[in-house]
Amino acid sequence: MFVSSNLLKDLLPYFKRKLAKSYDEKEIESIFFLTCFYQFNLSRIQVLTEERRLSESELLFVSGYS
Repeated sequence: MFVSSNLLKDLLPYFKRKLAKSYDEKEIESIFFLTCFYQFNLSRIQVLTEERRLSESELLFVSGYS
């Protein structure tokens, strides 16, 4: 698997690795949190503090954004 767990917040390092050649860190974080908002209706704070687990299909879908 491409992330260490199925926690939503653990996708952020994956986004940073995949997008580092094209975007700076702040832009990547914005892309990640906007994706979480539009896909899961979760705010930045919710993503970082809640233990939101994703199904494998959700992980694959979100990873397709990067």
